[in-house]
Amino acid sequence: MLDTDKLEGAPATTESEGVMETAKKKAKEMAVGAADAAGAAKEKAIEVAAAAKEKVKDLATGAGEMAAQAKDKVQEWGAVAADKAGEAAQDLGREMTNLVRRYPIQAMVAGLAVGFLLARVTSRR
Repeated sequence: MLDTDKLEGAPATTESEGVMETAKKKAKEMAVGAADAAGAAKEKAIEVAAAAKEKVKDLATGAGEMAAQAKDKVQEWGAVAADKAGEAAQDLGREMTNLVRRYPIQAMVAGLAVGFLLARVTSRR
């Protein structure tokens, strides 16, 4: 006697094996595709990292150049300020000399008064 359950089940088994094989193939294809995508992403990440590194290097070089320019400018301003202060001190010295020559008695009295006040301030400790 033939078992009809087995006969009916036979095509289903072959069909299910075909579906399983197709699923396996698709899974392998997807795995290969995912690996390819991961490799491409890794390569892109390396490229981006290299570009970022180069950009940072360029920015650091630019910042160093700007710092050097700023240093030079500050030194220039300091030299100009020192020159102007020196000129102003010389002008003040000349003016004081001219005042003392023009008004010798008044200059001597003013000098004595300033000396007296400084002596009083420093002796009150």
